[in-house]
Amino acid sequence: MNAPLQILVRAAAEARVVPSPPADLSEVTSRLAQTLSWPGLQMMALQYQGRLDQSSVVAVLRRAAQLAASTPSPTPAEQYACARFLESIAMTCASLIPSMNAATVAGVLGTLGALAASGMLILRQVPYMVVVLVQALILASLPQLHEYSGPQLAFVLRGCAMLSPSGLPEVWLDEWQAVTTVPVLSAMPPEALDAVVGALQTLYNRQNWLPQDRWLGELLMVVEKQLPDYDGEGLRQLAVALAGLEVRPHNGWLGKFRAAFDKRVAAAEVEPQDVAGVLYAFTKLEVAFA
Repeated sequence: MNAPLQILVRAAAEARVVPSPPADLSEVTSRLAQTLSWPGLQMMALQYQGRLDQSSVVAVLRRAAQLAASTPSPTPAEQYACARFLESIAMTCASLIPSMNAATVAGVLGTLGALAASGMLILRQVPYMVVVLVQALILASLPQLHEYSGPQLAFVLRGCAMLSPSGLPEVWLDEWQAVTTVPVLSAMPPEALDAVVGALQTLYNRQNWLPQDRWLGELLMVVEKQLPDYDGEGLRQLAVALAGLEVRPHNGWLGKFRAAFDKRVAAAEVEPQDVAGVLYAFTKLEVAFA
């Protein structure tokens, strides 16, 4: 049993969370359909603590992601309820992690990343047990990475990067890079590629880690082919992330980016502040590489 999992198991025992026969998935699904608020989800997680199996944990977290998507401007009370909800999920996961399959680990990490990216979690105030849960899942996922699909690899990386204040083990990052080949990258939709680029920016800022230059070039090549499919917000995030990474694509790539961005601007799909953000990002790159 790895050290983070030991901490999680001990915390669950102290909180008197005793693994019980799991509730039927249909029962859990029915309750989720009736749960329309963060306080309600927090209460449900408490009531089912220790009584969720792997499928139910993923279902509950997906419901949380749906709530987050419909809460564009969360209140402090909603953010608090989300944090307490995730603490309950962490306690429930303590007994499940040793037997978690690849799909469950990817589902949990990916959804945690979605919650962090949505603003539902205040990153400087993530509950300690949620951080420990992520650390335990990082170690559990290491031998499973080769089983993940392209989107799973993307969203797992985002979840791990955003919720690991002390950074990720380089052995994990090296393995992630090794399995995320060009065919795997090519199978990723724009939102998954965006998650990868954003996660790389987080890792660069936090622990000064970047993939090998050759791999970065392959990533940019795949992104270039999908630039027409990016929406205005996705293009803005891409430009800002590249500036943060201090990665300047070649002129042909930049030309295709500008064409895609101009098309979104002409279609009135881009807010004025997003235009300003892109211009600032590219100015920063031009100055850095002048």
